[in-house]
Amino acid sequence: MADIKLGIEGSEVTLPEINWMSGNAPELGVDYSKNLQIEMMADGSKRVNFLKDKRKWTGYSWGKLTYSQVQTFITLNEYNQILRFQNNWESSTWYYVVITSFSYRPLIHTYAQGTTYYELTITLEEV
Repeated sequence: MADIKLGIEGSEVTLPEINWMSGNAPELGVDYSKNLQIEMMADGSKRVNFLKDKRKWTGYSWGKLTYSQVQTFITLNEYNQILRFQNNWESSTWYYVVITSFSYRPLIHTYAQGTTYYELTITLEEV
């Protein structure tokens, strides 16, 4: 399996291996839309300002994490600063990102197994 790394520059952590419960593989999507500013001029013409295109990583979800593993993500989210990110499924390139969305929830049906597992989703955006 390819590693996914995230963290403060110089102390990035390897995230847990992506796994899922539903039987459907996660999509690990990358949104690489154009970043534009379109302005209407006084004469009615339009001016387009092309800004640096930025990536947004969506669909990153884990379906069977222990609370200890969730704590790693909570710590990363609480840094509230720019992080470095590398997804070796995609490429070995490092990106500077922020966490724009983060959520987790217990998987209720795992209570009977003695260990509660959690489902977690994050979205990252390039800065």
